[in-house]
Amino acid sequence: MKTFSGRAWKKAPLVKNTEDLMALLLKNRKLETHEQISDFLNPKLSKLHDPYLMHSMDKAVKRILAAIENEEKIMVYGDFDADGVTSTVILVDGLRKLGAKVSYRIPERNTDGHGLKTYILDEIATKEVSLIISCDCGINDKAQVDHAVSLGMDVIISDHHHPEPENFPNQALSVLNPHNNHCDYPETVLSGAGIAFKIITALAQEQINNPNELSDFLTPYLEIAAIGLIGDCMPLTGETRIITHFGLQKIKETSWSGLAKLLERNGIDPSNIDAETVGFYIAPKINAASRLGDVLKASELFLGNPSRNYERLTYLEKLNNERRTLTKKHIDQAQPKIEKNVSCQFIHDKDWTIGILGLMGSALSEKLNQPIFAGAEQKNGMVNFSARAPDGFSIIDGMKACDVKLFEGFGGHRGAGGFQAKKKNLPIIKKQLQDYYDKVEPKTILIPVEAYLSPELINFELTDFLNLLGPFGMGNPNPNFVLKKVKLVNVKTLGKENDHLKLTVTSERKSFELVGFFIGKYTQKLKIGNYYDVSFNLSENFWQGQKRLQLKLIDIRVRLN
Repeated sequence: MKTFSGRAWKKAPLVKNTEDLMALLLKNRKLETHEQISDFLNPKLSKLHDPYLMHSMDKAVKRILAAIENEEKIMVYGDFDADGVTSTVILVDGLRKLGAKVSYRIPERNTDGHGLKTYILDEIATKEVSLIISCDCGINDKAQVDHAVSLGMDVIISDHHHPEPENFPNQALSVLNPHNNHCDYPETVLSGAGIAFKIITALAQEQINNPNELSDFLTPYLEIAAIGLIGDCMPLTGETRIITHFGLQKIKETSWSGLAKLLERNGIDPSNIDAETVGFYIAPKINAASRLGDVLKASELFLGNPSRNYERLTYLEKLNNERRTLTKKHIDQAQPKIEKNVSCQFIHDKDWTIGILGLMGSALSEKLNQPIFAGAEQKNGMVNFSARAPDGFSIIDGMKACDVKLFEGFGGHRGAGGFQAKKKNLPIIKKQLQDYYDKVEPKTILIPVEAYLSPELINFELTDFLNLLGPFGMGNPNPNFVLKKVKLVNVKTLGKENDHLKLTVTSERKSFELVGFFIGKYTQKLKIGNYYDVSFNLSENFWQGQKRLQLKLIDIRVRLN
């Protein structure tokens, strides 16, 4: 059957009772034993791993405590995205409360780029800093760490990106990274903020003996870590799930005034906060600061004087609006550069902004169903590229298939990545990338469907169970369900630009409303009175004190019989 998205749906069983559906959802998540199910549905902070299981955590803690005792100056060196900013907030605020003399530096996305920079390290050295703690960066900055050590500074690297053996920072006093070959830490999917939380946990355990006081000290950092984990699309399983579960609970009653103001300014009901809220409303505001403006405005929302939070939020919202406008402009400018009959798009322009490239690439890769490499040309002859790929392709494999000596630096994973290169090398890089993708058949990715439902199963008993199954995200997807052969009763578009879609359908004398975001274009394909299959997520929300079922439309399929 033809789907509106053009993608096939995964086959799934028809389920007619709630008990069978619950069992199916647990089985799909490979939860089989009573202990596995209990741990998953009832997360406990006591199940968090001992931070000292992370390789060289003992060295890091010993050095930081010595710096606190000797009143040495500590510099936290963060990254500019939501994970990097939240990592910085956790370390700086936690260290301050433990008595450290600590300041922080976050490089600018559009001028400095990712990672440690020697010229910034030179600047830090002039401030009599004796200890640098990186967060969410540094794992492949061997030369920069060597430089910092030559300037008389100790370096602790905390990062979650994969190390490259030839660039591993051997002279760092401690490297805290679950992907380190020497590390046997049980959880490998912590983000930078997750590792920062483990560092502060280890330090606090050394300084605070009273269990209640220790809990009170650490609890505010759970919500900051949750923002970083969700913002960096970490799999929400194991320890990451525990941190995110309790972090989301804390956001609902947050003690961070800047975060409370952000929620208030955006009309977000704290009782409805979930991982999707963080991913679509909170993390983008933090990211907007570095894409187009001053990244410190995002960190100061948590670390600065609360009296200026209104001003900071106004600034962040302005940048977020500019980000939307500029992304659309970049996409429009990219259209004439799109080539036909090629396996990937390789485009660049002197007027493009580095911080917008990833957003542009995401939109184009989804539209064209191809990997997109989009670059911003710099005045020094370098070009910074950001790359995005739809499901079924790998960006990092494509870059590794090139002559990596042509890159000044590169990194990433399957869905996203980037590199910097001299403009003169771009023709051969383009050819190598397109040659690689010419030979690679994308994996066929189906829209995941967990079950076809009888209409009577769409009720609050099911949403109560889904609340236990969440938070949803990478590694624990929000279940997609299907209602078969529903009759379309009404259809209308929503939003200023009619981007969104609202359907009213009936099935077996029950009526449902479904809302689909950014699929308003489907309106022209729909006809009232016709029958369709609909794929959707199910949740609940509160409106004017009343609990309501909420069906989020994912895709539509024409019903032929």
